[in-house]
Amino acid sequence: MKTPGGHHRIPEEDIEKHLRASLGHGSREKWRVASDKISESNQLAGRILELKVDGLVAQVTISVGDYRLTSIISADAASDLRLKIGDNVVALLKSSQVMILRNQI
Repeated sequence: MKTPGGHHRIPEEDIEKHLRASLGHGSREKWRVASDKISESNQLAGRILELKVDGLVAQVTISVGDYRLTSIISADAASDLRLKIGDNVVALLKSSQVMILRNQI
């Protein structure tokens, strides 16, 4: 469908139908790209030092070697990942963003 602003939106159920047709039935987890499918140069493994949740956002500070890295993610994402202080995580770097991935160790 097209929004009043001219953007195109695809209903989630249509995306799921396409994924099932392309990838087969099963858990949605199978549809996600695992962190080992991403180039190593843009990943930093670390440990959560601080986690502050305020309303819709969460501030996640991780220790990466001698450095601290802070990322702002949605509170829902932090909850879905079940993040807590001391967890091992991977920071995924993009040109304009830092995202947090749950390390599956």
